[in-house]
Amino acid sequence: MAATITPSTVDRTIRVGETITINKTITLDARAVGVVDIFFLADNTGSMGGTITNVRNSATALMTSLSSTFTSAQFGAGRYFGDPVEPGVTYSTAYDRIQAITSTIGNVQNAMNTQWIASGGGDGPEANFYALHQAATSGATGPGTPITAPTGPAKGPVAGSGEDTGWRAGASKVIVWFGDISSHNETITEPQTIAALIASNVIVIGMNNGSNNSGIDGTYTSGNGTDSNQCDDVATATGGTCFHNFSSVPSGKVATTIADAIGTATTELDLD
Repeated sequence: MAATITPSTVDRTIRVGETITINKTITLDARAVGVVDIFFLADNTGSMGGTITNVRNSATALMTSLSSTFTSAQFGAGRYFGDPVEPGVTYSTAYDRIQAITSTIGNVQNAMNTQWIASGGGDGPEANFYALHQAATSGATGPGTPITAPTGPAKGPVAGSGEDTGWRAGASKVIVWFGDISSHNETITEPQTIAALIASNVIVIGMNNGSNNSGIDGTYTSGNGTDSNQCDDVATATGGTCFHNFSSVPSGKVATTIADAIGTATTELDLD
């Protein structure tokens, strides 16, 4: 997050018992204070029905609260299903941006009400990484898969949705990610996903229905290797957090739980 730290390194020699003082100047990247774009991204397969309902019912109160917390908060929403590696799934059906970032809370609520559904699934890992990549990059073409997936997509660039998330220049960007199962890594790998999120300066806050090492924090193995603790890895790398056992949060506390996680992630600045 630091544009420059001067001096970047210091080399001094001191004797035992001596001390020195080192002064450093830290220059931050330009960013409007309190300007935050928050994109709600949810697994929409069948097992997510309860979570979708709870978040949808709390969404207006949550967005209203966040709008009073930040000088300028805007919101958007997306959904994802099975990964393109699965039979019958295409890039266009794996991920949908259902509402671009907007200041109109009612538009986001309406998109959730009409297009957040719980359908299909039942076959294990989903398109978590692909969806995170698409939301972060506004539907850009992916970097390509290192192997040929079981259902036969050719090696090379992964098709993008072309759906613009609507991130504002200079805004802090946050994806609040809801899910209950680990991600495929044939279409987009975990390192590729993290690289795209970091390049786009996106913070990820994972709302994991499972416990540590399960749900979206689970493990998946393919010819691209094994990815464990997926949610923790992505959240930690982007300066966010992975909140476990989200499905156990009482419906009346869903809004405050999400708001607290967003507030923590956007007020702390990692100067490494």
